[in-house]
Amino acid sequence: MGLKAAVLAVLGVAAVAVAAAEPGSAEDYALGRRRLEEMQGVVRQRVLPRTYAFVRSQTKYSGRLFTSSYHFDDRPLFADRGLWEESASDHKIPSFARTFELYRLSGLDGYATFAWPGEREFTRTMKVIYDTAERMKLSPDDFHLMLETSSSRDYMEIVPETLDLIANNPYSFRVNGKSLISSYVMDRIAPEEIAGYLTRLRELSGDKILFVPQIHFIRLKNAAGEPTNGHDLYDLYRSHGQALPASQIALIEDYLRSYLAVCDGLYLGHANSFPDGSYDDGFSRVLLAIFRSVLAEPAYNGRKLLVTQGKAGYTAYYGAQNLSRDGTRTLRRGLEGALTYGADVYIGTEWDELNEDTGFQPLVSKPMSTQRILRYYTHRFRGEAPTPLPGDDVTVPNLILSQRRQLIPGEAMVVELLNVPDTAVGEDYTLRYELTDEAGKALFQAGPFTFNTAVPKEERLSPASEPFAAAQALRSRVILAYRGRTLETYTGLPFTSIRATASGDQQYFCTPLRNVLRPVSADVTLAPEGRVDCRLEAPEDLAIVEVMQNALEQYAYDPRDEFRLADGSRRLYRLRLHYCNQEPVRVSVKVDAAIAGAAGVLSYQSGDDPRQLATVTEGLPSPAYRGNIDWWQRNVLFSLPVDQVGAAVLNVSGQILNGPRQGETFTWEVPLAELGENDVKAKVYESGVMLGVESGGRPTTIPLRLDSRSAVFQARVPFNQPNGVAAVRAVTTSGKVWWSAPQPLSRATSTVTRPVYVYSDTARRAVRLDLPAHRVPEVTYLFDPAAGGAVLKTPAGRDFYAMLGSYQAFATGFQGLESAYTVFRIFQTGIFAGADKPAPDWCVEDGRQCLRFDGERGNFVMFPSVVMPQRAGFTLEFEVKPEEVKPQQVLFAHQSTTFGGLTVEVRDGHVVLAYVHRNLHDWSLPWYSESRFRTQVPLLAGQWQTVRITYNGSELAIAANGRREAFPLQGTGIYLQSAGFGGRGERRPDGSVPFFKGFLASFSVKHWVDE
Repeated sequence: MGLKAAVLAVLGVAAVAVAAAEPGSAEDYALGRRRLEEMQGVVRQRVLPRTYAFVRSQTKYSGRLFTSSYHFDDRPLFADRGLWEESASDHKIPSFARTFELYRLSGLDGYATFAWPGEREFTRTMKVIYDTAERMKLSPDDFHLMLETSSSRDYMEIVPETLDLIANNPYSFRVNGKSLISSYVMDRIAPEEIAGYLTRLRELSGDKILFVPQIHFIRLKNAAGEPTNGHDLYDLYRSHGQALPASQIALIEDYLRSYLAVCDGLYLGHANSFPDGSYDDGFSRVLLAIFRSVLAEPAYNGRKLLVTQGKAGYTAYYGAQNLSRDGTRTLRRGLEGALTYGADVYIGTEWDELNEDTGFQPLVSKPMSTQRILRYYTHRFRGEAPTPLPGDDVTVPNLILSQRRQLIPGEAMVVELLNVPDTAVGEDYTLRYELTDEAGKALFQAGPFTFNTAVPKEERLSPASEPFAAAQALRSRVILAYRGRTLETYTGLPFTSIRATASGDQQYFCTPLRNVLRPVSADVTLAPEGRVDCRLEAPEDLAIVEVMQNALEQYAYDPRDEFRLADGSRRLYRLRLHYCNQEPVRVSVKVDAAIAGAAGVLSYQSGDDPRQLATVTEGLPSPAYRGNIDWWQRNVLFSLPVDQVGAAVLNVSGQILNGPRQGETFTWEVPLAELGENDVKAKVYESGVMLGVESGGRPTTIPLRLDSRSAVFQARVPFNQPNGVAAVRAVTTSGKVWWSAPQPLSRATSTVTRPVYVYSDTARRAVRLDLPAHRVPEVTYLFDPAAGGAVLKTPAGRDFYAMLGSYQAFATGFQGLESAYTVFRIFQTGIFAGADKPAPDWCVEDGRQCLRFDGERGNFVMFPSVVMPQRAGFTLEFEVKPEEVKPQQVLFAHQSTTFGGLTVEVRDGHVVLAYVHRNLHDWSLPWYSESRFRTQVPLLAGQWQTVRITYNGSELAIAANGRREAFPLQGTGIYLQSAGFGGRGERRPDGSVPFFKGFLASFSVKHWVDE
């Protein structure tokens, strides 16, 4: 059927009207609007009597809650080293059982996860999941397991043992007697290829399986035959007044029918956000209407499944931040979509992907908030009256307070007040809200608001934050009038840390008032130099008590004193091993280490059983480490008496055991006194092997559960952010959380101010704020190999430390899952043969300490994501002496896994500036744009020159070698990203490599712009 004939059939309009509707014309869009309006009224017969709700999990987390460590910027609320047992698999039934309990409390119909490929994964993971349900004696009638595949051969060729579980185990989720298999981004492959896989699976299972492909429009085409994926569809929709052309709608319908021809339903996986990160519910409802309309056609109506996806958010610390939780709105809108469009199955993604902040599971920053919302909606899915969580204090309304963990002036201070019904018999209550600074000074007030306990209601506050710029923390006070009494909640709630110009944390606190711990007594003192005194008595058992710095854990109270640090007489060290290069991607090494000049050295080794304390031995282990090294952390923990540090020297020697450098040796000597109380130092070898040592850092795993109602301790905590905000946080075994009042760590005062330009959500443009100088980062790096070796340090604080030729996560001390996301992209994807030496060399040139980049082998420096502000102006300045100015090269790129903002290139001897920016509030423009500016500013070989680039939110300017040029530019950087100096790109046809060749003597980023 031709395209126009298809449009005619779909619309049922006169042939002459369709003939005039050329694809992409105004009439085509007008017809598309009419078609979408019709689709919103389509009635489809469901396959299932109601919506069944699942959330997909990553078994490496849900089956290993005992391993939770300080790798992420949030943590499972019920992480517990006790969730372990002796068994062959590293995925443990007690951990899965705790996860299943939480699924059931959420009202979910079951647990979904990938059918991990291979025979090993059957025994390691798949069988353990099914065995857990059986050991718990769950009823197969009300708790189900659903496995999921992906579009690769490994996943689709499910091994017979796993397929037997899917097809025959009573816990597998069945539709009309057949087990349903879900999928992930399935339209990467054609329907015909899927059909081939399904033929085998149906034959092996005795035709006992159903399969739904997750659709992201990967293979979709437009009327001209060009690829048109989901993001392309969204650009069409946004740029044409929230409409799609009828010609494209017809192509989407044909596309969906092609998958329905071989599958048993459709699973909508694609979603988009507005440029500000909020979920575009309107576009998702357009796609859902198209899906539902196709499934309502006679061939599929009541026969084939509609599966919808839900998300809580996606703000990957080291990746893209393209879908905000927006309080809890993103979660709720996905659930509402499933209700409105009559989904047979709802699948949330994901339960526990911590590095992406997609988690549905209870988190310490979101204690049971998602569970309360899921529980309400799953009751609605079943047509049942909502009920409270077991053990809830129903004298407190089921209200959730959401606010950002960190905020930059200019961003709206979004506060979400959400009543979640848990009863069918409603009672009114009123709420007054107040926002204060860290000292309790009132900054903003709202209300009273009236809620009813049986009615879902959101009150959303979005005051401009510019008037709060002087505050270092924003605290919420909630005053309720309910059942004849007044309840105030203030201390105990988390607070929002204010960062003047840059924040690496775009997450939310989502706090149910019923999950706020109300201590019997609490007395906390936090001194900026790190002294902490805490006396806390709780009405129930505590699981963990920690000292926080800007919502990240710095210290955990451990009465068992696992690492012998309680009396302050010892200092903890961590020897870290990494490897970063292209070929091979990992190596095996043997490393020996010893401490000279000191007595009383202790080392700590954790065994397989996390319920046991680490084994403590005298001296360092021999060998200190043997095995693979790559982007994952490999640590050797040791301590020594503080009075022995002055003369102590760490000696490390090692050998590469495999690969092209097999037999190569490396050595390192570090006087530990050089590190002080809390610092880092590293060395990166030509091979890509990295050795690092950190003093005074936190241990790598959480302590054993306290199981006590009391926490009394004094500690010295390694605070390392000059403008940080500290607090004590307590978590109970039942999932309640308490925060002490915030304590700013800076005692500095300034009469001098800095002109800071921030993007204002209220003004919808850059605005100037004059902030105290001590609050505004001046990130000037120390070019001294004795200071940090391969770590470039700055007085601005450890948040800003940079790394030569290896994983920037080590320098900053924050992991965020694999360090792989904190290295320049050339060493993730493999650009060309020969880029095999990641670190530049320290040298002296013209009497100055500097770094030399060889221009051929991929040398780079990595800077953390907060160095280049995403929403604020900056002054970037570096001093270079090029040995050669190549025809085409990249000096600096603000990107790691994806684009951040600024790129500084050189073309034909002159600087080219590129800036990738979001168009935050003009939603008729593309989601993001790249602006490129070819300048006449030269880069000169053989001489020192300072390159200075400024951006104030309205103008991007460059000055070097006596010339200055400026260009109009507006917008914010697209993503929070690490940045790299040294080059980027593939080898050119002429054989040249676009890497910088020459010397770098200074590098700084000031988060202000002088007039």
